[in-house]
Amino acid sequence: MTSYEDKLSSAKAIAPIGRHKNGQPIKVVVVDDVFIDRRIMTQILRSAGFNVVGEAENGEQGLVMVENEKPQLVVLDYVMPKMNGMTVLKNLKKRYPNIPVIMQTSESDKELAIHLIKEGANDYIVKPLDRMVVLEKLKKMVDAINQSSSYSEKM
Repeated sequence: MTSYEDKLSSAKAIAPIGRHKNGQPIKVVVVDDVFIDRRIMTQILRSAGFNVVGEAENGEQGLVMVENEKPQLVVLDYVMPKMNGMTVLKNLKKRYPNIPVIMQTSESDKELAIHLIKEGANDYIVKPLDRMVVLEKLKKMVDAINQSSSYSEKM
């Protein structure tokens, strides 16, 4: 098995954490220029009960997808061509200030993490993706989404 296949097989079915209190799946858009990273994140999200309504390979596509799909959560890579993650984050927060965003980065720099949070990211994940870390952070996001009023009403 390749490393990619190992990571996919580790995203086996788990308790469906990706749901609203009413049982409906939380809609997510994943934006990452690296196909394998995007695919692994999508598999983890789906295995946890989320509804991945779109995948974008760059920031421009990501903004259009968020506009069209109205997700309740965005998973966004930091380093991408055409429009980097920070620019996308700033645009998202201007248009949709209440949308939760989890940033992904291959840099484990604490100053970068602090900067991402200050700019509006709700959390961040360091690559390579660790399934348990991703699930832990997703659980926190779901709890926050379920405690706030419906995001979709604010879109």
